Amino acid sequence: MKMVDKDMKRILLNSCLLIAASKGLSVASPWFLKGVIDAMSIGTPDPTMLWLGIGAFGLTRLLSTMSGEWRMLMITDFISKGIRRITFDSFTHLHALDLNFHKTSSKNTVFAINRAIRSIESALRFTLGFFTPVAVEFVLLCFVL
Repeated sequence: MKMVDKDMKRILLNSCLLIAASKGLSVASPWFLKGVIDAMSIGTPDPTMLWLGIGAFGLTRLLSTMSGEWRMLMITDFISKGIRRITFDSFTHLHALDLNFHKTSSKNTVFAINRAIRSIESALRFTLGFFTPVAVEFVLLCFVL
């Protein structure tokens, strides 16, 4: 069985694009607010520009949050498909083993496999769900500065 198929690659690529969009909008949104503050401090502000700036700030924050949540939904789907595949492969491997192995091994083997699968899932959730967005935002902020 192939470890990575086209559907998994598509999900991962789309989630990478969504994280770039989410963090890009998150980094860009304060500039709209800066424009509003600058327009207010110059003298007589144009109310239309103020409302457009406030609306653009709110829209970028909304789109940033929506794309981040959509990315997390895709990452959850990616992780669940991967865990399902690993579980199926380990299940078929255990059934393909010799009967003597099952007679001599204890039930701790199955518990160890379950514990390893849970560890893989939590590591993927941390890496793809938490660490990667923070790293991307850090890199974007470094380029901005």
